[in-house]
Amino acid sequence: MSSLITRTKKEQEKGNGYGFTEFLKFWLDTVKPPIAETTYESYLCKVNSIINYFDAYFPGIALKDVKVADLQRFYNDQYKAGISPNTIKHYHANIHRALAYAVRMDMVLTNESEKTERPKLEKYEANFYNEKELKRLFQVFQDDRMELVALIAAYYGLRRSEIIGLRWDAVNFEKKTITIREKAYHSHEDGKTCRQIQESAEDRIQVQDTAPDSVHC
Repeated sequence: MSSLITRTKKEQEKGNGYGFTEFLKFWLDTVKPPIAETTYESYLCKVNSIINYFDAYFPGIALKDVKVADLQRFYNDQYKAGISPNTIKHYHANIHRALAYAVRMDMVLTNESEKTERPKLEKYEANFYNEKELKRLFQVFQDDRMELVALIAAYYGLRRSEIIGLRWDAVNFEKKTITIREKAYHSHEDGKTCRQIQESAEDRIQVQDTAPDSVHC
């Protein structure tokens, strides 16, 4: 019993040095080096929303003082504000990772997020453009500098990052193929937006004969 009390005191002393939102920033800096830049950007977006909420409703709350009721109130308020259950799930995932790290570092005894309840996830149903909608899309982009981007996305289902990452050496005019090997995305460093290139697993697509001349090799 005495050893448990001693351990508890030491952990509380470590946790005393951090406010909750300050700790979240520290955790982000800690996990940044080993993860992909796109993953970090996703974490950053969600954590900033969490920080803004706690700074507004729990200003100055210490890491050691964050309890399950505080986290539950955050989830509940987000749901009432119209935030989707899927986004709340991502908020929870980041809080859970951060607090799990705090437990490993002996800064807190327990991961309070494990005791919370989250909204039931909605069943995802993908929506696709029909032929009429695609024709309308092509009309809107006709003669626009983004026309080719819209056509490639529509005919080949490429993601935005994959289209932006395309280079001329990815196009094989003889075999009529396009090889996806890089993704382009934006990151934020020192208040500036930077364009980054990330290598991806190669994926080769065949150019369709039914596609417009503008997307033919």
